[in-house]
Amino acid sequence: MNHHIAEREILETEGPRPAITARCPGPVVIELSRFPTHTTEVTALPPAERAKIRHVALLILQSFSAGCPAPFRRVIIGGHADRDVRMGPAFEMEVSRKRAESVRAALQNELLALGRGGRVAPPPTSGWVVQSFGATQLRARNPRGEADRLLNRRVAIQLIPTAQPPSISDNLLAQCLRHCIARKAQCLKHADPNAREMCLALAGNFCRTCARARPAKRPVRSASQ
Repeated sequence: MNHHIAEREILETEGPRPAITARCPGPVVIELSRFPTHTTEVTALPPAERAKIRHVALLILQSFSAGCPAPFRRVIIGGHADRDVRMGPAFEMEVSRKRAESVRAALQNELLALGRGGRVAPPPTSGWVVQSFGATQLRARNPRGEADRLLNRRVAIQLIPTAQPPSISDNLLAQCLRHCIARKAQCLKHADPNAREMCLALAGNFCRTCARARPAKRPVRSASQ
């Protein structure tokens, strides 16, 4: 089986099928709102809001499977809360953090479910970030009722296309690192402390460039593929 999973295979899964018009989608922000008061679990959301988890998972999978040069490697999940005068800002931050973590877990589980049977490898999640905003970014600053407060109690999912950094061969990487060590050794010979510090800073930047160019590990493919 070709390692590029066809769009048809992704959409032929159980449940609702959101329309995806572009093979390589661009940056997008999708919000899940209407958390009940002080509630953090995704299961407490209305069905229409929970369905957005699947929509996001399909977008992420498609960005990886369609041969896109910059799939959704970076996912920022930001939790928000309604203002709670009695409990205070610290509580608002905690609630919003737990909401974001709950959405992250639900999204990861959905990705695993869509890839069941070894048909689709789960995308890497090392570029995923959870953020907590408390009540600092209210949708309704002066809520007139529960309907407005439900808009404040939300989680925003940002999908950011990110290209894979270029890699170099093991031999070139070794040469790069040797040159890095040699540069630092030369820096230590400077008598002037300021010149030595500047030299080490530049050498450090060079060494970090070597580290970022380390070849990525190839995923292990199952025999069924």
